[in-house]
Amino acid sequence: MSVSEVPARAPGVLPRYVDLAHRCREQVTENFVALFREFQQQLPDFLLQQAEQAESDVFQTHCMDVRQEIGDNREAMTERFYTELMQGFERFILGQTDTPSQDQPGDSRRRLSLVEKETFEVELAFDTIANSAWVNYSDSLTPLNHRLAVINGGVKPGERSANLPGSPHHVCNAFRQALSAVQIPIETAVKVSIIEAFDQQVLRRAGSIYQDYNRLLIEAGILPNLEDAPVYIPEQAPEPPPSEPPEPAADDAEAEEDSSTANEPPPQTHRPEADTTASSPPPHAPREEILEQELFQTISQLLARQRQQQHRPAPSRQAAPAMATDELVAALGQGEHATTVPENIAEASLTRIRQEFSTQLQQLAELIKTQHVDHTDADVIELVGMLFELVLNDPNLPDSVKALLSHLHTPYLKVALLDRKFFFKRRHPARRLLNLLTQAGALCNATARNEKVVFETMRQTVNRVLTEFDDNIELFDTLYEEFERFLREFQQKARQLEKRAIEKAKGQEKLREARQRVAKELVEIVQGKSLPKGAEKLLFGPWSNLLVLLFLRQGAESEQWRHYLDVAREIVWSVQPKQSIQERNELQRKLPQIQKDIQEGLALLGDPESNAEKFLNTLQGCHEVALAKHEMAHLPEVSTLPDPEEYPLLQELDPDKLSSTRKPPSPELEQAVTRLRRIKLGTWFEFTHEGKPPLRAKLSWFSLKTGYYIFVDQAGIQVAVKPLKKLAKEMLAGQARILEMEKKPFVERALQRIYRILDS
Repeated sequence: MSVSEVPARAPGVLPRYVDLAHRCREQVTENFVALFREFQQQLPDFLLQQAEQAESDVFQTHCMDVRQEIGDNREAMTERFYTELMQGFERFILGQTDTPSQDQPGDSRRRLSLVEKETFEVELAFDTIANSAWVNYSDSLTPLNHRLAVINGGVKPGERSANLPGSPHHVCNAFRQALSAVQIPIETAVKVSIIEAFDQQVLRRAGSIYQDYNRLLIEAGILPNLEDAPVYIPEQAPEPPPSEPPEPAADDAEAEEDSSTANEPPPQTHRPEADTTASSPPPHAPREEILEQELFQTISQLLARQRQQQHRPAPSRQAAPAMATDELVAALGQGEHATTVPENIAEASLTRIRQEFSTQLQQLAELIKTQHVDHTDADVIELVGMLFELVLNDPNLPDSVKALLSHLHTPYLKVALLDRKFFFKRRHPARRLLNLLTQAGALCNATARNEKVVFETMRQTVNRVLTEFDDNIELFDTLYEEFERFLREFQQKARQLEKRAIEKAKGQEKLREARQRVAKELVEIVQGKSLPKGAEKLLFGPWSNLLVLLFLRQGAESEQWRHYLDVAREIVWSVQPKQSIQERNELQRKLPQIQKDIQEGLALLGDPESNAEKFLNTLQGCHEVALAKHEMAHLPEVSTLPDPEEYPLLQELDPDKLSSTRKPPSPELEQAVTRLRRIKLGTWFEFTHEGKPPLRAKLSWFSLKTGYYIFVDQAGIQVAVKPLKKLAKEMLAGQARILEMEKKPFVERALQRIYRILDS
């Protein structure tokens, strides 16, 4: 074996710690395998639910095939999951790393091949759940990374790496291996759903595993006094300058320190968080946080460049002392701002709200000029203003929510002035709350009876920010937890109500299918025929009810259904003008049987005898006219096509099918119909009809047979039932639109949007 073929090695676990590493391996592997077995037990029900909600028969069949295949290969999946966990620990013990830069050439080719086979969505799903777990358990994973470095000869495996045995990324790799035991290809959508279920049932329940993992190392004397610190702790006091570094410790714990830490610049002594160009986050800060801090710094530079291009001098520090930040925050608190949000804010004019917001920005611009505000504070003022301008212009937010959230501009300006980390720390309390409010607000129908509680709870949350926030950032943690708990309970109830709505829709589906079939058959029978009003009322009244009943009871293939459908044809034939002696003789011969069939059919329906007699008498008059010896009989009250307004049954049909002059659908309509046929369940729509407030609703279920789409609101209540073609026409008319819901949180999107605006 050549040198290039030898796996890259770290020093490996020190001999005296090998037994400890084995104990860690046994404990962690056993606990994760236990969670994995529980996940496997719930997976068949999960896939069955996916099949029931499938948007096509093909997808439904695939879900059931995957369900069967996973059931057949359960033990093989468990074995592969277990094996990869064990091998991950073994690689760590032997000092073999798995980083791309140290792969063998063959490994690189295999890894590339794997990426080519897996779709981007699957890779993204694995990355998302691994990174989410890392964020959730950073308090455990960071000290775990330090402790494993001690037993590993000073080399940190990396808490966000599969090289750290038992880490979320390693566990995801184990699940990847488990999925490879399935013998059939799994479609991307199904695989992503399974990965998300794995996250819910395994990774999100792993907190105690990582705590016990640390505890085992602590009991063995590995850094017992290491504080389980959060991933990013802002510096609260100046550190000694780098020219006087502390003496390194003499034991194995020195492996904890990164070589880069000795080169970090000292924090500023006046107030580090007040500078727009905040110091770099510590070496263990999340990558997302580092990138966002770089984005924040770039935005600050672009704001400075913009001032130069517009010949606006930066607020001077030489002409007069700059206004201190705490003075600026105090001045904001003394301004004329709403102390509470009006109860009728949902009906407020967005135009007026925008005008008030514009006035606020003008007043702040004047404050910057007259009070010699420091340029870093001026940047924050401008940046927060742009952030809330994007709130007011966000197409995903209803006007009512825009009006409500606009009241947060001043308190959030105070937050950002007091704590610059708002702009780059994703888990900043105020940032999390704003993201949650915009997320809930995007789906909210503020004036709808079912959802008023959501909007009112949002309003109360905003009110508490306005009335209780001074400089107590921790208030936002409290408000986030309370509102998140409310949403979780509300959504749990909504899921139950939505489930009932779907079950009800499925129950009505057979009836709707029957009505559509009967309407279609009757329209085909009468199309192009002269039909007296009396015959029309019989056919599209009680006779159609009889055919619907028989369809539901016996189906369209039954002899009785076909018989009474033939009777409908005989009725229509019987009232047509009979111009020849042969036709008149044939009608006179058939009339007794036709009348008998009508009586028996109406009796089967349970119609009172008086009604049957009334219809027969009316029909007798039509027959007398049809038998009249005229060259062309003129029937009274002729209607070439039935009116859907008079007969609700016909409303089940496409209106174009009732038109005497059918036109082929336009290419735009065909395109809209095609798009709707492919749309996924869970897609959100907004419906706008004159005289009514806009309605936001989720596509909860649709029927491939009848083409009906069922919509529910955020509360899980059914709010709309629309035929496919009608929905397509509403979209073309601008009465319905698909809401492109963003998965990325609002503040992240807004900052990236601000960057693009400034950089353009």
